[in-house]
Amino acid sequence: MKPVATPTDPSGPQLVSALAGRRRYRWPQLQRAEAAGQLLAEHLARHRFGLRLPRPRLAPHDVVPYLLAQATRAPELLNQRGYLARMVAFDPAEGITDEGIVPLAWFVDTDGPPAVAMAVEVDGSNEHHPVVYLRQGGSVAEHVLPGGPLPDFEGSEHRRALAAVLAGVL
Repeated sequence: MKPVATPTDPSGPQLVSALAGRRRYRWPQLQRAEAAGQLLAEHLARHRFGLRLPRPRLAPHDVVPYLLAQATRAPELLNQRGYLARMVAFDPAEGITDEGIVPLAWFVDTDGPPAVAMAVEVDGSNEHHPVVYLRQGGSVAEHVLPGGPLPDFEGSEHRRALAAVLAGVL
């Protein structure tokens, strides 16, 4: 017969029960924490240590649907509304590049080549709005696109609105 563990025994059933609960109930939080750590490490590598990571290039006609798809489905943007944004840079030397998820405050406060950051925010009536931050000529302009109760931004209304905002850089 197997001996029964006491409540103070760290190898007892309480530990096993706690680990099972953590796996069952905390997995989404752990995934978000892991993603946040990865974003922070990448941000520090690029902006504190000057490491240039390879970035995917986008064709001009792919920028609008890509940003709207990110605003609709990217878990980083939906879980960290108003804090994180998807950045696309318009560098004449490198072309149009997806710069990944960046802290929104960093994008607004720093200079750089023309770029756009797409974030998702919620207003006082609980409507989700994609918000476009366009950095051009040393300043950043904020453009709030039409919203709704659900984060579904891939319709024609949003495509037209975002294309009008990006007309000067595309």
